[in-house]
Amino acid sequence: MRALLMPVSVALALATLTVPSCVEVDVTMDHQTLVVDWRDEIIYQIMVDRFEDGDPSNNYNVDVRREASYHGGDWQGIIDRLDYIESLGVTTLWISPVVKNVEEDAGFASYHGYWTQDFLAVNPHFGDLSKLQELVREAHARNIKVILDVVTNHIGQLFYYDINRNGQPDIVFFGGGGPGHGSQNPDQASDLRRASEWDPEYDRRGVQGFTALGENGPAPIEWVEMPEINRTPPNPPEFRDPRWYNRKGRVTVWETPNSASIACFAQEQCDWSDACLQDGQCDFYCDQGANICKPSFDYVREQEIKGDFPGGLKDLDTSRPDVTNKLIEVFQYWVKVADFDGFRIDTLKHQEHEFFEAFAPALRRYAKSLGKKNFFMFGEAFDGNDELLGSYTQREGVDSVFYFSYKYRVFGNVFGSGAPCDKQPWEDVASCAPKQAQIMFEERNADLNGGPRYSATPKTDGPTDAQGNPLVPQQLLVTFLDNHDVPRFLYQYPDLGRLRSALAHQLTMDGIPCIYYGT
Repeated sequence: MRALLMPVSVALALATLTVPSCVEVDVTMDHQTLVVDWRDEIIYQIMVDRFEDGDPSNNYNVDVRREASYHGGDWQGIIDRLDYIESLGVTTLWISPVVKNVEEDAGFASYHGYWTQDFLAVNPHFGDLSKLQELVREAHARNIKVILDVVTNHIGQLFYYDINRNGQPDIVFFGGGGPGHGSQNPDQASDLRRASEWDPEYDRRGVQGFTALGENGPAPIEWVEMPEINRTPPNPPEFRDPRWYNRKGRVTVWETPNSASIACFAQEQCDWSDACLQDGQCDFYCDQGANICKPSFDYVREQEIKGDFPGGLKDLDTSRPDVTNKLIEVFQYWVKVADFDGFRIDTLKHQEHEFFEAFAPALRRYAKSLGKKNFFMFGEAFDGNDELLGSYTQREGVDSVFYFSYKYRVFGNVFGSGAPCDKQPWEDVASCAPKQAQIMFEERNADLNGGPRYSATPKTDGPTDAQGNPLVPQQLLVTFLDNHDVPRFLYQYPDLGRLRSALAHQLTMDGIPCIYYGT
C-alpha cells in the first residue's frame, strides 16, 4: 500500500430536494440505517489526499515532494483498501471534505478540503460524484458506515476587502496620523499599520476603508476571478451576497504579541478594574498576578464567532435565517446523493449555538425522511473547556463533540507525559488531583448552573440504542488520541508502550473512539 503521509500497517424522486439543474443527481442511491448503536462503532479518520492514490488520471497539481501540495490520494484509493480497513476492525470511516475548493493560496494547496468554493460540486482531485457514491456503497456492503466532514462556518479565500478602494488586492499601510480607533487620547497619533486586504485584523465595526484622510466607512468586498486556481465567486450563487458574511476581519485574540503576552501597562486598552471581569464589558483585562494583558472570555468568543478564520477564510453570518436555510439545503443534498451516515462538523465553536439548534434537527428530520435513522452529528470545537464544549450539545444542538479536554488531560498528561494528574511543571505534585480519568467522568456528568456540562437530554429523532432507547450526548462523546489538527501521539510522546496503553484505555472507556489512520 502506498501511504502518502504516514504508513498504515428506497430510491427517492428528485423532486424531494431542489438542487441546481447543473448538478447531476443519481436517484438510484438507496438510503438505509446501518448503525445499531453508535457506542459500538470505531471511527477511522482518513485524510483522502494522503491515504492512497487509486486513480492516477486525476493527479494534476500533484507534488509528493512538498508537504503543502496535493499528493494524489482519492476515493478510488480508499475503495481499493476497504478490505484492509475492514480487517483492522474499524466500523466507520470519517472522510475529509468532498466539495470543490480553491486550488491553492499563498503556496499551500487545498488537499485537506476546508476551502470551499462550490458547496454542490465534488473536488475533482478525488474523483467524480459516481466514484464517491461507489465508495459509500462499497463501504456499506461491508457494514462500514461513512461520516462526511463538513464546513458550515466559512468559505475559501474568494474575496478581499478593498480597504483603499483601488479595485485590486493589496498590502496596505495606514495610520500614523490621528488617534487610532478606540483611543482615549485625542492627541496621540495612531501607529502605522500594515494589513493584507485578503486577511485584515478584526474590527467589530466591520473592516474599515482607509484613505490619506483617514477611515472612510466599511470597506467593500471584491470577488475575484482566478479560474486557473478555482478562485472564483462561490456556488450556489446565493453565497455571493456580501450581506451573508460578517466582514469583520481575522480573529486576532489567539495571536501574540497582539494580546496574550503584552504587559498590562503597555496595552492602552487593558482594563485594570475588578469589575471588568465581573460584568464582561471589557475587551482586555489585566491579569495582575502575571502582569499580562489578556483578552476577556466574552471578547474571545465575539471574535471566534464573527471573525474570519486566519488565512483569509471568510466567515459566514450564520445568524441570518437565509444563510442557515441555504446551508441546511446544501448538506441535505449530500445526504441524499451519497447516503452518508453522519457529519463531522468543522469549526463548531466559531458559530452561534442557535445555528446548530436549527441545522442539526433539520438534518435529523431529513435523514429520517429518507429512511436513515440514527444520523449522527458531532463537532470539532478546538478547546479544552468542558463548559464551552458541552454548551453545543444542549437543547437540539449537535449529538456530540470531540472530547478535547480528555485528550489533553488524560491521553496527553497521564498516558503521554506519565503525570498522575493535570499539573504544570512548576506545581507540586501534591497540589494536583489524582485519578484524572475518574475525575473527568464525574465532571462530565456533573450539574453546572442547574444542568450537566454535556447534555443528558435526548434529541428529537436523535441517536438511539439497539432497543430504540434514546442516547444522550453524555454517552456519545468522541474520544481521540490524535487527528489532523494536533500532533500525532507518537510525535509528542515517542513511546510505543504509552501509545498501546492509551489505545487500550480509549477502546474500553465509554464514548465513541476515533482512530487517526496511521496511529
